[in-house]
Amino acid sequence: MSLGIKVDTDLQQAQKDIDNFSKRSRTALTSLSLVAQDLPFGFIAIQNNLPNVIQAFGELTTKSGGLIGALKGIGSALIGPSGIFLAFSAVTAGATYLIKEYGSLEAGIEALLGRTYSYTAALKEAQKSQKEYSDEARQTRDIENDAAGS
Repeated sequence: MSLGIKVDTDLQQAQKDIDNFSKRSRTALTSLSLVAQDLPFGFIAIQNNLPNVIQAFGELTTKSGGLIGALKGIGSALIGPSGIFLAFSAVTAGATYLIKEYGSLEAGIEALLGRTYSYTAALKEAQKSQKEYSDEARQTRDIENDAAGS
């Protein structure tokens, strides 16, 4: 794997270059995590984070010698705390969107899973009403039959 870092006889400088590359990768992921957190609130919410994302990825691409090197750096940074932060940001953004869209996390999960809880509740209520109507109709027939028999 080539990170675009030349290793000369100066190992200390090479170590600094590797550390700087790792730092840039973490910075890019952190910026991306901040965008993910604000995503449920739309473009207006994420617009203040976009310049940082573009700048971090631009620096990473320049220092790594291209897009492939930058993606490799991001991949290696995903394994550490920055990756955990990105995953946490994505999960909280998803939960925030569901709560915002459906009123509660439970209703959002129900909608995602294809369960139509409100439809099921309405259907049960309709069945209950139908049963009550049938019972009343049966009682009315019994009264009519008793009256006709007498």
